[in-house]
Amino acid sequence: MTRSAHRRSWKATEQNRKLHQKTKLAIAILIILILSLLFGKIAIFLKSFQQPFSQEESTKNYTWNGKSNINLIITGKTLAVLTYKKVEQEIFLIKIPPHSYLNLPQNLGSWPLSSVYDLGQSLKPPQGSYLLKTSVSNLMGIPIDGFVGKENQTPVELLESLRQNPLKTLTLVPTLKTDLSLPELISLSTSLPQVRFDKVQTLDLEDLMIPAELPDGTLSLTGDSIKIDSLTNKLAEASFRKEGLTIAIYNGTSTVGLAGKAARMVTNLGGNVIILSSLEENQAKSGVYLSTADEKKLKLTETFKRLVQIFGLRATILPEELRSSRAQINVVLGEDFAQRF
Repeated sequence: MTRSAHRRSWKATEQNRKLHQKTKLAIAILIILILSLLFGKIAIFLKSFQQPFSQEESTKNYTWNGKSNINLIITGKTLAVLTYKKVEQEIFLIKIPPHSYLNLPQNLGSWPLSSVYDLGQSLKPPQGSYLLKTSVSNLMGIPIDGFVGKENQTPVELLESLRQNPLKTLTLVPTLKTDLSLPELISLSTSLPQVRFDKVQTLDLEDLMIPAELPDGTLSLTGDSIKIDSLTNKLAEASFRKEGLTIAIYNGTSTVGLAGKAARMVTNLGGNVIILSSLEENQAKSGVYLSTADEKKLKLTETFKRLVQIFGLRATILPEELRSSRAQINVVLGEDFAQRF
């Protein structure tokens, strides 16, 4: 082989080698881009997995763990509150009459139940489900963890649908209006069918309301908290009664009677409230504080976890006024909680 031919052969080999290297580099870059896109999609999916399944807004910052009770508003042709008691394996469906008048937060006054959601949706930003959950929570003295609705179905019919075979229930999910996340819906659809039919109670709140006649002659109903509490006490958390922890509630706002309203809710959950008081300084945000002597042990209790869901995360600095508290768990109500009343 001549020198010129050898040189051409060497150049061709070198070009092939460089082309092969560039091809390998391009493939590597393509794989990295595909993996980045894939992981990005997975991250977005995992994040969305915890978001409300439908487009309804959600204001809660927790996901039902399937261990505690869950209280849901069931909407459709009418409205009811569904309570699933995990430990006791019981379901309560409490119907609320549409002509019930509820006291709304944010100084919105008293409105008929049938108008609350639409009123909330007319606000900016829309907050129909929040307004509905908050006003029903105030009426019944229990936390409301979410809502599930389906047009043209009564709450009883929707409950029967949710208690079908879990696979059939999942086919119903896309037709629902809800602020529950997909994991919560899956957990609910697998839990409700396990409750025996004789453990499902349907009750009507109308008998526990105070009737009145409006100027136009229509009937209105307002809540009688004493009578309603005699019912909602049945919805108590088994863990609250079993653990029997002492609880103090402090009003950290200028809103009169706020601690009493919170105490009603905690008591209906089965909590042992031993102190009601006020703080000298107003608090912007609510919090749950533990007795420093038993802090590690109390962190693991279901009572503490449930109170954190309702009233907010535990702050890092214990207010000076609470360091001498006799209670094991101390709830401080801030302005964020006051806005719910």
